[in-house]
Amino acid sequence: MEQKFKLLENFDNYQSEYISKLSGKIPHYEVVGPIISLFLNRIIRNGAFYMNVHFEDLAAILSDGELKSNMITGNSATVGGEKSRIESTCAMYNVREEDLKPEDYPKFGYLSCADTRINFFTNLDYVYQYGDVVFRFKKENLLHRTMLVIGDSMNFGHFYALVPTRVSYPLASCIYGLSNGHSVSLSAGFERNPGSLWYYFVEKILAKEITTDNFYRMQDIIGSENPYFDFFELQYIGPLMLKNDVECIDIFRKNFEGREDLLKTTEEYCKSTGIQLNLHEL
Repeated sequence: MEQKFKLLENFDNYQSEYISKLSGKIPHYEVVGPIISLFLNRIIRNGAFYMNVHFEDLAAILSDGELKSNMITGNSATVGGEKSRIESTCAMYNVREEDLKPEDYPKFGYLSCADTRINFFTNLDYVYQYGDVVFRFKKENLLHRTMLVIGDSMNFGHFYALVPTRVSYPLASCIYGLSNGHSVSLSAGFERNPGSLWYYFVEKILAKEITTDNFYRMQDIIGSENPYFDFFELQYIGPLMLKNDVECIDIFRKNFEGREDLLKTTEEYCKSTGIQLNLHEL
């Protein structure tokens, strides 16, 4: 039986309407849109789905047997916390707060290269903000309920000027630049030229500055030049069960002194569930 998720009940119509707005507002969208969609499809196919957590949070995660949204756990690295998550979710999915339960809210991760160790050292910023434990998911289990945004949807209210896209059928609605109808006014520059970031990204794709081989290094390659392109954010809809959805867990730490008990618990859990566990001493 196909799973149904509150956030996705009317999403396709909402995205379709937004795509129509893009087509009307952005000159030559019929050209740049497919180029972006094709590129996204390729990196989704080649990349891996991740989420970082702090080692200290592992005990609760293993006990629950799942990764829960911060609307349930109360833990958030986002400025504005719960209020910001509610505001952003309602805008990006065209839903009302009163219609949502805490478990309906997305869990956040990112798309990166399939090599977990390269991913870790490429994205060290995530370690300090989100944690030194990296979950890599079984991509095939999540394709039908994972959404993508180019850049951080929470930065400066970006969620008011984009619509996420399904990774199973990526469209160019996931780039900041055109109001999704829930926002206050955008900056004057984007009001005058809402397609500027679409054109910019297509130029980088066609010039092969950003490719299927280096997309996970986007922040280093073009992020300093254009901060709207720092990483590929993923939003996971529905439960993330460890036994069903996690392929491997990589832990990067200098040592486990004082936390040997948690390490042992993690090793036993992974052994019993068949999850691959990799320990990396820094």
